[in-house]
Amino acid sequence: MGTPTTTPCGGAPAARDTLCAMSTLALLIVLAVCVLAVLGALAYFGLRAYRLVRTGTRVARDSGAQATQITDKAAVAQAKAAALADSGALLGEDAARLQTTLARLTILTSALAEARAPWRGLARFLRQK
Repeated sequence: MGTPTTTPCGGAPAARDTLCAMSTLALLIVLAVCVLAVLGALAYFGLRAYRLVRTGTRVARDSGAQATQITDKAAVAQAKAAALADSGALLGEDAARLQTTLARLTILTSALAEARAPWRGLARFLRQK
């Protein structure tokens, strides 16, 4: 019985085997937890990637119809803007004509007031007698 046999874990022969077995079991549990965490993360990222691809495909498929709708609405808005611009020009012309008419009416009103002044004086004179 010379030299005791050595194990990779070291220590006394009886304690050595128990300690080595516990260390191996603890390492296997930690390894299993790490593998499960990595697999869970991969599954989560895989699901997110699948949803991203599915959404991207749907957007690519529907974008043609939406682009057509936007183009149609832009054409309608452009036509309305052109109509408003024409209406604005017509409105400007009408406003200019209205100002001219108002100036003429002002002149006529002042001329009428000047023409009525002598007659009012005569009417006042006749009422006094």
